[in-house]
Amino acid sequence: SKQKAPHLLVEALGYLKLREALPADVRVLLVGEREDSVEQAWMDERITQYHLEEVIEQNPSTHHPETFYHAADVTVLTSLWEGLPSVLLESLACGRPVIVSEAANAAQVIRDGVNGWVFRTGDVHHLGSILLTVFQLSEAEFQAMQTACCETAASFDVETMVEKYESLYQQVST
Repeated sequence: SKQKAPHLLVEALGYLKLREALPADVRVLLVGEREDSVEQAWMDERITQYHLEEVIEQNPSTHHPETFYHAADVTVLTSLWEGLPSVLLESLACGRPVIVSEAANAAQVIRDGVNGWVFRTGDVHHLGSILLTVFQLSEAEFQAMQTACCETAASFDVETMVEKYESLYQQVST
């Protein structure tokens, strides 16, 4: 869809491939409904143009997104606007860092370099440079980020959220 803007990821991957900076073992799993035929056609053209057919796999929406989170090293959320995306919290709960647009990180859940990376909304080149950073992460750096992801996700569990609201209510009422 226009809101989710997956074409930005395709463009960033194409940019890296043209620069011969896309590792041969990179695979991308796109998950979600194909809601806009014009957007889908444009994205398909770019996949063909950049010869990314072996890199990008498109999948329909699922009631079991955790399968995809566990199959991935990171989650990329290129949305042009969002509130607090479920995908972001689900990915973190699975220990997966998130590459997110500034617009999709409006709640500032992702801390750049800690539990993911934030790129300027709509900026394909900035997204590409972040992807290069991710491709070069050491195993130790990745494991540290996974720990931070789980810690962030834990701060959104029901019990913690209720405690935060109770504390806020107490502050406001006194």
